[in-house]
This record gives sequence, structure tokens and C-alpha cells, in this order.
Amino acid sequence: MKKLLFLLWLLPAVCLAQTDSTKINPHYIYGRIFIEPVTFSSKITVKWDFGRISSNIYLSENEFRKLTGELSRLNNEIDVLNYLSLQGWEVVTRYQFRDENPSYFLRKKVQ
Repeated sequence: MKKLLFLLWLLPAVCLAQTDSTKINPHYIYGRIFIEPVTFSSKITVKWDFGRISSNIYLSENEFRKLTGELSRLNNEIDVLNYLSLQGWEVVTRYQFRDENPSYFLRKKVQ
């Protein structure tokens, strides 16, 4: 009888302990792209780093393959930034040290 009363007492606490997903604040995931010119060509090579966690949790495998596949096909810096903007990414900062190629830090709002 004591176990039954304990379970009946515990049941409302467990039910009310659920997190309401509509109240979770959206947050940002971050990524970085590197733009490298191809020697003796007007094309570029895009390298990316979206992290292990964000590329596995927040982006589905199909989204990640589509994103990285499309990035490798684009020919100039502006096309890369426009494509990422259409995918919901925004540029946080651009940096370039002396003779190095430009890099961009990006972020995307996720639920």
C-alpha cells in the first residue's frame, strides 16, 4: 500500500517535470568557411568547419551533404555567401591575416 501511495504521489511530479518545447529559446550554431583561390584559375576552393556536434545534431545527414556538396561546386566568394544566406546562415565576422586567404565565421539560428 505504501508503494502504491508513493507512486501516486510521484506521478504528478513526473508529469509536470516535462519540458515544454515551445518555451525553449532558440540558439545559434556556428560554422566557419575558408575561401582559397585555385592556382592559374578564376575559381575558388571552399573548405568548411561546422563542428562535429552541430553537423550531427542540428543538421540532418541529407542537409549536411547538400550544403557541403553545393559549396564545393560554387565558383566565387559572393556565390558562396549568397548560397549560405539562403540556407539561413549569417556572417558574424570575416578575417584575413596578412597573406592568408579569407575566412568567415557564420551562425544559424536553430530551435
